[in-house]
Amino acid sequence: MIPPNDSETHYLPPGIHLADSLQEVVARFGYSPERKKMLCKLKDAISILKDFGCKRIFLDGSFLRDDKPVPGDYDVVWDDAGLDLDECYKMCFTFFKFDNKRALQKKEFLGEFFRAGLINADNGKTFLDTFQQDDRPKSRTLSKGIVEINIDNL
Repeated sequence: MIPPNDSETHYLPPGIHLADSLQEVVARFGYSPERKKMLCKLKDAISILKDFGCKRIFLDGSFLRDDKPVPGDYDVVWDDAGLDLDECYKMCFTFFKFDNKRALQKKEFLGEFFRAGLINADNGKTFLDTFQQDDRPKSRTLSKGIVEINIDNL
């Protein structure tokens, strides 16, 4: 179950929170027409990632904040463990395109996608670790929660 957001930071509590189902994510975060549209595109992306053999994704970004009725997008870290990345690229190269601030990803899926095991050049951490931190308030780093969705069962 996804816990409530912190009333001060509007983030989920620190940690990885397992969603019981994709329906739980839709019920919790699909409360505006813009969010519903994003979730439809996320479902399209999940279908492709599942075809890759991906077992789970992690959802993050302003999409998880409860003070953003119209988030700019959503962010996904997809579990790349054990996958043949060359084959994945052939199936859908969009998930591997990072140029132009991931414009192709945003155009096709209304969100951004990062491989979990990929190292973020900005901080030397994996994207899975990076997404659990908000360092935008430059005075401090804030730990925050993300949502894990097991797509193997969808």
